[in-house]
Amino acid sequence: MIRILCIDATDDLQLQLQSQLGHVVAWCSSGQEGLRRCVEIGYDVVVVDYRLEDGSGVDVMRQLAELEPPPRSLMLTAHGSEAIAVAAMKAGASDYIVRDAAGAFVDVLVSAIATSSGDSDSGRRAPAREEDVRGEQAARRERQRHQRFLKNLRTIDDAIHASTDLDEMMAAVLQTSLDVFDCDRAYLLHPCDPDGDFWGVPMERVRPAYPGAFALGERLPMGEEIGAVFREALQFDDVITQDHREASPVQAIAQQFSIKSEIRRAIHAHTGAPWIFGLHQCSHYRQWTEEDKNLFREVSHRVSDALSSLLFMRELRQSEARFRSVLDSSRDAIYQFDVVQGTYDYMSPAIEVLTGYSPEAFLEGGLAFVLSLLHPDDVERIQSHVAEIIEQRLEPENMNRVSYRLKHRTLGYRWLSDSRMVVCDDAGEAVSIIGSSRDITERKRAEQQRQAFERQMQQAQKLESLGVLAGGIAHDFNNLLTAILGNTELALFQLSDDAPVREHLHEVQRASNQAADLAQQMLTYSGRGRLTTAPVNLTDLVHELTHLLKVSISKKARLVCDFDAQLPAFEGDATQIRQVVMNLIINASEALEGAVGTIELTTGTQAVNSATFAKVPAAMLFGAEAPLDAGDYVFLSVKDSGVGMSQETVSQVFDPFFTTKFTGRGLGMSAVMGIVRGHGGVIRVQSAVGEGTTFTVLLPAGATRALSHAEERPTGGQLPWRGAGTALLVDDVEEIRLVGQHMLEQLGFDVLTAADGAEGLEVFRKHAKEITCVVLDLTMPRMGGEDALREMRSTHPSVAVVLCSGYSEQMTTEQVVPGAPIEFLQKPFDMKTLTTALQRILP
Repeated sequence: MIRILCIDATDDLQLQLQSQLGHVVAWCSSGQEGLRRCVEIGYDVVVVDYRLEDGSGVDVMRQLAELEPPPRSLMLTAHGSEAIAVAAMKAGASDYIVRDAAGAFVDVLVSAIATSSGDSDSGRRAPAREEDVRGEQAARRERQRHQRFLKNLRTIDDAIHASTDLDEMMAAVLQTSLDVFDCDRAYLLHPCDPDGDFWGVPMERVRPAYPGAFALGERLPMGEEIGAVFREALQFDDVITQDHREASPVQAIAQQFSIKSEIRRAIHAHTGAPWIFGLHQCSHYRQWTEEDKNLFREVSHRVSDALSSLLFMRELRQSEARFRSVLDSSRDAIYQFDVVQGTYDYMSPAIEVLTGYSPEAFLEGGLAFVLSLLHPDDVERIQSHVAEIIEQRLEPENMNRVSYRLKHRTLGYRWLSDSRMVVCDDAGEAVSIIGSSRDITERKRAEQQRQAFERQMQQAQKLESLGVLAGGIAHDFNNLLTAILGNTELALFQLSDDAPVREHLHEVQRASNQAADLAQQMLTYSGRGRLTTAPVNLTDLVHELTHLLKVSISKKARLVCDFDAQLPAFEGDATQIRQVVMNLIINASEALEGAVGTIELTTGTQAVNSATFAKVPAAMLFGAEAPLDAGDYVFLSVKDSGVGMSQETVSQVFDPFFTTKFTGRGLGMSAVMGIVRGHGGVIRVQSAVGEGTTFTVLLPAGATRALSHAEERPTGGQLPWRGAGTALLVDDVEEIRLVGQHMLEQLGFDVLTAADGAEGLEVFRKHAKEITCVVLDLTMPRMGGEDALREMRSTHPSVAVVLCSGYSEQMTTEQVVPGAPIEFLQKPFDMKTLTTALQRILP
C-alpha cells in the first residue's frame, strides 16, 4: 500500500484519486502543513498544486526534494507553460500534469501516480474504456514530450555553463543545438543592423556537406534582401520560421547556402547591436513543430542571457585590462590599502620611480614599511590623519589631500602628496583606502622659494617705508640744524676771541655737527644720502657713539671700553662705519637674551701678513674675496658673553634676511658685511654655543692720523671773501630765511627773500636785472625749486643759482634742468660752505 498526500486548495481531487486508486489519500490545503506531515509521517507520492494558499507549489517541491528519502512529487497546474514545467522539473518534480476543465487530467494523474509508485496494477480499477486508453496514451505522449523538452534544455544549459569564455561557450551551444534539433547548420549573425553597410557570421557549426557564410569571412555587404530579413527579425521579436519552396526575395540567398527550411530569432544583448540566432535545414524541407518552436524559443532566451553575461564579462575584463594599463603607466603611484590588515592589496609600478623601492617591497612590508620611510616629523601627523579617515571624522575636502616626506632609497627625503578615498562595507565600516601618490618635491621647493621671495619683498617694503620715513625726518632735521648752526656761527663772528661764551657756542656747533652726521646716516639708510670718504679715526668715531650705544643695549648689559688713543686713520665713510658699530653692538646685546652680561668694545691696530689667518677656519672669516694685503690694519672688536652660535649659524650670519632674532633692527648683518667688504676689510667671527661671540672688524690703515673734532672746530672771525649785488633767498622755512639772510648780508649782499617757488618767481621777475645770484630750496609747497628754476632760466638763462636741500646732491641735481651756473649746498650748511659755493658761481 503506497502512501499518497494531495496538497490542493480543495479536497475534491483527494476523493477522485482515492476512488480510482483504491488507496487512502491524505489531503491538506497548505504547503507548510504538507511539509510538516511529510516530515512526521512520510509519504511515497505527493501531488502538489502550482498555486497554494500560502505560496508556490514549486517552493514546496524544492523543500520536499531535500527530505531524506525524498518522496515522488507530481506538479499539477492549470497553466501549461514551458516556464512552469522547467521550474517544476528543476525543483525535483517527477512529472508535470496540466489540469483541464473537463477533468480528463485525473486519469493522467492516476497513471502518473501508479508509474511513480511502481504499482500501476494494484488497487481496484474499473475496466479500461477505449476513450480512457486514448487519453492515457495522449497523456503519456505529452509527458514524454515534456521530458524530451527538459532533457534537451538541460543539454543546452550544460553547454552554456561549460565555459566562461565567450567563443568556447557559443561554439558549444551551436554544436549542441545542431545535435538537439537534428539540423544541418546552427549560426550566430552579427550585427543585426538593417541600416549598416556590412553583416557577418562570426560563428557557426555545420554538417560537413553544408558550409555556411562563416567560410566567406565575417564582413559581407548589406543588401536589400538581407536588410529586410533583419527588419522582420527586429520587429517581430519572436521565433520566425521560413520555408524556401516558393519564390521569395531571399530565395537566391537561400539557394546559395542550400537552405530549405530555417528558424531564427533576434537576440538583444545588453550592449551593442542585436544578433541573430538561427538554424538551417539543408538536407530536406522541414515543418517546424510547436515543440521545436517552444524549445528554440527557450534556447534563444538562454543564449541571449548567456551572451549578455559573457559580453559583459569580456568588456569588464577589457576594461580591467585598460584600467590596469592606465594604472601601470601612470606617473602617479596608485595603491589600495587594507585598513583592517594594515597591508597593501595593490601598488602600481610608479612607486619605484617615486621612492626607489619596488611595489613588492610595499606589498610585503605594508604599513610598517611605510612608517619606516616617513620623515620623523611626519609620522604622528600621518598616523592621526589615517585614523581620522577610517573613523570618518574628516570632511571630504580634508580627507582627500595629505602631503608628507618619504625617504627615497638614494635621493633622500622627497615630498609626496596623496589623494585618498575610503571604501566602506555594507555596515559603513572602513575596509580600505584607495589613493594615488605624486612627487611634489620641486613644487614644494618652488613654493618655499616663492615664500622666501615674498618675505624678502615684505622686508624690502618695510625697509623702503622706513627709508622714506627716515629720509623725511632727516630732511626736516637738516632744516632745523641749518638754523642752529647758522645762528651759532653768526654769534661767533660777533664775539671777541676771549669772550667766555665762545666755548659754549663751540659745544653747540660740535653737538649740531654730530646731529648732522646722524641725519646723514638716516639719509644714507633711506638711499638719499651722499656717501663720502675721508680719513676716519676709529677710536674717536666709536667714542662719540658711546652714549648712543649705552641707551641702545639691554639695561642688564655692562659696556666695557678699551680704546687705542693713537690709532692711524683709515679711508672710509664715517656714516657707514657708524652703522657697522651700531649693528654689532645691538647684535651683541640681543645675544645676551635679557640676561646679565658684558659687552666689550676694543679698538687697536694689527699687523697682517700671509700667516695671520692661516689657521682661521674659512667659515669664520668673511669679507675680501682675495687674500688681504700685508700691512697695518685698525680693528674694532665687539665681544659679548651671550649664548654663542653653532658653526652652522656662523656660516649663515651674514646671509641676506637670515636671523635668529626678530626682524626690523637696523640694516642687518648682511649690510655690515657689505660695508666692510666695500672698505677692503674683513670680519672674523669667533663663537661657540654657550661661550659667547666676538666680531672683529679689520680695516686697512692709512699713513696719516685723522683730525679730531677739536682740531676741526672753526674759530670764527672775518671771512676772506665778500660778494656784491643782490641775492634772492627762497625757502619755505622762516628760520632758514632769517639765518640765511644774515649770512648773505655778512658776505656783502643785499638780500630779497621769498617763502616758496611761486613767490620767489614773482620777486625774481620783478628784480631780474638787479639779482646777482639765487639761493633756492628744492622742496617747497605750491611750487618747488625745480619748477621755479626752470621759469627763472626762461627769463634770465645765465643767472647764478645755489640749490639747497635736506637731501643729497645726487638726489637733487639729477632732477634739475641743465644750465649754468649751478652749485649744490646740502643742509645744514655754514658760512664757509656757503661762501665756497658762491665763490664758484660768481665771477
